[in-house]
Amino acid sequence: MPRIRASTIEEHKSLTRREILDAAAALFFAQGYEETSLSDIAAYVGIGRTTFYDYFGDKEEVLVELVEESVPKLIDKFLGDLPSELSARDRLAEMTIRSLMFVADETNLGTLVMREVPKLGPEAQRRVGIAHSRIGDEIRIICSEAVAGGEFVGDDVDHLADFVTNVVLWAARSLIKAEDPKQEVHEVAEATLRLLFDGICRRA
Repeated sequence: MPRIRASTIEEHKSLTRREILDAAAALFFAQGYEETSLSDIAAYVGIGRTTFYDYFGDKEEVLVELVEESVPKLIDKFLGDLPSELSARDRLAEMTIRSLMFVADETNLGTLVMREVPKLGPEAQRRVGIAHSRIGDEIRIICSEAVAGGEFVGDDVDHLADFVTNVVLWAARSLIKAEDPKQEVHEVAEATLRLLFDGICRRA
């Protein structure tokens, strides 16, 4: 029987679950998601592989839970202080740049997950999408305000917001594939903004 490392069984389970998540995060960053096995994670924590299954069904579930607990906080942080006094165009530009800087930072789980999303199952992809949803929500708010104020062309906010979101995602995927994302992020951001603003901004 495993040694209880807390005053109650509930505390022990909570501690072990936390250790599994922390171990997985460390290993995913150190050696890659694909290269990390369940046995690696269990050994890092000091538990048996069968004990791992008392807490998580598989490695994918661990990754998704890490995303759900960390990515929304990171997104809130880099979107939380967008200057409200800027025009819709400038706010969208600033948000796009911050989003791509976020992706270029290889120390966050958002970047790691973007590489793995195509390999994840449908439910995991759905949960990862929800964790990143504030970016899309912010884009929709900006587009709605810009359309109402006549700053962006067209009047279909939903399609416009989807277009902008997909362009930003395309740019993010381009960075993920780059040899040195931090070196290329400014070039990718400039190209993205040209594509966006040549297509959606009303000309004088």
